[in-house]
Amino acid sequence: MGAPRKWSPERKARLLELLSQGVQRGQAAKACGMSWQGIAKHVKTDPELAREVEEAEMTAHERVEDSLYRAAVLEGNMKAIEFYLVNRLPDRWKSVRRREAGNELHQHVHISADAARSEIRGIADRLRARARGIEPSNGHRSGNGHA
Repeated sequence: MGAPRKWSPERKARLLELLSQGVQRGQAAKACGMSWQGIAKHVKTDPELAREVEEAEMTAHERVEDSLYRAAVLEGNMKAIEFYLVNRLPDRWKSVRRREAGNELHQHVHISADAARSEIRGIADRLRARARGIEPSNGHRSGNGHA
């Protein structure tokens, strides 16, 4: 086994770039010539690095979230709409799965039409605000292309 690789500014920059692209921690560490366990030691002792890792991972998550918004609102993808609403507003929307005759699995989403229209309008408004670079009210950053 070779000598352990040392932590460096170059490795840090590469790690953060990979994490922001959605590469999983272990794979990103391996691409940097290290193990995640080795990097985790630095993360635990360096609050700035911990914040940067969290920010990089959030960038990747926000890209997926933006794609989900686009699929739901702009493309009218019903699965995306359902996924968003059931997971973001569980008190107002719920997905019910049940087995019926013939042992087939059926899934139903329960919501009123008025609530659906209201929620879709709200999503569309937030998307338009993001497109204009206006800070959304949910606390996520915007205006950097990764809102």
